[in-house]
Amino acid sequence: MRRSTATFPCLLLLLAAVLSANVTAFAETASSSAPAPSPSPLRWLRCSTPEFTLITDLDSTAATARAKEFSQYIAALRGYFGNPTAPLLPLTLVVFRSHADFDRFRPLDAQGRPQLVGGFFVRNEAWAILGAPGDATAETTRTLYHEGVHWFMHSAERTLPPWLDEGMAEVFSTFELVGSDVRWGRELRGRVQLLHRYHVLPLKQLLFTSRADLFGRDATATDVFYAQSWAFVHFLMFGENKSPHDAATHYVALLERGTDPDAAFTQAFGHSYEAMDRLLQRYLQGQGGYRTYRQPLAPTVPVRPVPATPDDVDDALGRLALVGARLVPASARARAIIARGLAPARGHTLLALTYRAARQPAEAAAEFERAARAGSTDFETYFEAGCALQGASAGIATVTSDTARQAADYYEQAIKLNAGYEKAYANLAGLMGLAEPLLPADHAALTDGARRFPGNLLIPLGLAQLSWRRGEKPAARRLLDGVLAQADRLNAQTAAYAERIRAAWTDEERMATIATLARERKYADALARVDEWLDTVSDRTTEAELLRWRRDLTRAAGVSKP
Repeated sequence: MRRSTATFPCLLLLLAAVLSANVTAFAETASSSAPAPSPSPLRWLRCSTPEFTLITDLDSTAATARAKEFSQYIAALRGYFGNPTAPLLPLTLVVFRSHADFDRFRPLDAQGRPQLVGGFFVRNEAWAILGAPGDATAETTRTLYHEGVHWFMHSAERTLPPWLDEGMAEVFSTFELVGSDVRWGRELRGRVQLLHRYHVLPLKQLLFTSRADLFGRDATATDVFYAQSWAFVHFLMFGENKSPHDAATHYVALLERGTDPDAAFTQAFGHSYEAMDRLLQRYLQGQGGYRTYRQPLAPTVPVRPVPATPDDVDDALGRLALVGARLVPASARARAIIARGLAPARGHTLLALTYRAARQPAEAAAEFERAARAGSTDFETYFEAGCALQGASAGIATVTSDTARQAADYYEQAIKLNAGYEKAYANLAGLMGLAEPLLPADHAALTDGARRFPGNLLIPLGLAQLSWRRGEKPAARRLLDGVLAQADRLNAQTAAYAERIRAAWTDEERMATIATLARERKYADALARVDEWLDTVSDRTTEAELLRWRRDLTRAAGVSKP
C-alpha cells in the first residue's frame, strides 16, 4: 500500500461499560431525595434528525456542524450498505464544550476509578449513546466512527463474522468531511506496520476466528486480528483483486446456506485461499493500485438547533452517567425529570434502568410499570413491565390468567413500538397457554413474529397453544409436531417446553374421554382407561386427578348395579 501521511496507533481501547461499579453507593442512596441537578436550558441545544438526537452545550454554529457531519456519516453508511432491514436503535450524541465537563462523565472501572478514554460509544438492545468532548482527538473520533458502524449494522438481520464486522468498522472509522466531499477508506499506516512486524494469519484461519477466540488472547494477537481484518476488507473494497464487489456478503450468504467453506470461498472470491493470501501480501507491500472513497455531500434533512429542555438534558446526561457506572447522578437526574411532571415516563424509565444496573429488580420492575402507565414511548419499558409481571424474561413462567393477559398486552405494545425485537414475541408466545381472554391481536402479533424470526421455535409453540385453546386442534397439532420434528434445532429449554405442551394436551384429551364415558354411564370402560393411563403417568397432578376419577367411577359403578 502507498504510504499515507496520517498515522494512528494500532488499536484503540474500546469501552466496555462497567455497570457493577458504584452499585453499593447507589443502593444506599437511591431511595433518598437526592439533590436534583439543575441544568441551564439556555446553554444546552438539541438537534434532532430521523437517525439521532444531539444534545450539546456547544454554540449553535458548532452544534450544526457536528450534526451535519454525523448525518453525512450515516448517509455514507446507507449509501454503501443500503437501508437497514430494521429500525436503527435510538441514538443520543452528547457532545461537551470542554474536557472538564466531559471528565465528570468518564466511565468508571470496576474499582470506581475514571477510565482514561477520550470518548465512548455504548449500545445495548434498546438504545445507544455517545459521549465526547467537542474537540475530541482524531484518534477518539476514529474510535467513535468505528463503533458507529456496529450501531448501524446492529439492525441488520444477518450476523456477520468477526473479520468482516470489525474490518468494515475499521474502514469506515476514517470517515471525514473535506470541503464539499465525504471521504473514507484512508490507509491506516499503523495497521500496515503492525502486520509487517508480526506474522500475518492465513486467511483460512482469519475467516474462522470467532469472538470467543479473541477472549483471553494476548493484546498483540488481538491487535493483529483487527489489523488483518481491516487490511483484508480494505483490499476487497479498494484493491486490485478481480473479486466481485459483493464477494464478502456473497461468501457469508453461501456459508449460511450450508455450502462447504472452501468451496464458498473460491466461488465468492474467485481465488483459492493461497492465491488470495499472496494477493493480500502484495497489497500490504505496496504492490498494486490503491484508492479511497470520495463522493459529494449527500442530501440530508436540514438540522436546526433548538434550546434543549431540562428534561432533554437530564435524560441524556442521566443515561450517559448510567452507562459510565455513575448510578447516583443517574438516579438524581431521573428523579428531577419525575419531579417536574412534564414527561414523567422518561424519568421513571431512567430510574428503572438505574435500579436494574444496581441489581435491584423489584424496584426496577415497579418503575418500569410506572413508566408504562405514564404512557412511555420506549418499547423497552413495556417489555420490562411484561417481564416483571410474567416473573421471568425467559418467556416460560407460571402466572395467573389475568396477570398473563396484562403481561401479553405489555409485550404487544412493545412490539408495536419496535416490531424487530425478537424477545417480545418469544415472551408473548410463552403466555398463550394461560392469558385470558385471548384476543385477535395475539394471533396477529405471533404470526408476524413467526414470519420475522423463523428460527425462533418458541413463537410457533405460542401459536400452537393459541390454536388449541380456540378449538383448532388439528392446526395446533401440526404446529407442535412441526417444532418437535426439528429436534436438532431445539435447545433444552424449548424442547422441554414443547414436551410439556404435548403432555398437557394428552392429559386434557384423556380427561375429556373419561368424562364422556362417565356421562354415558360406561363406567367399566372409563375405569379400564383410568387404570391403563395410571400405569404410564409420571406427573403427580395428573396421577391425583386419575385417582380421583377412579374413586368416583368405582362408587358410581357400584350404585348403578341392579
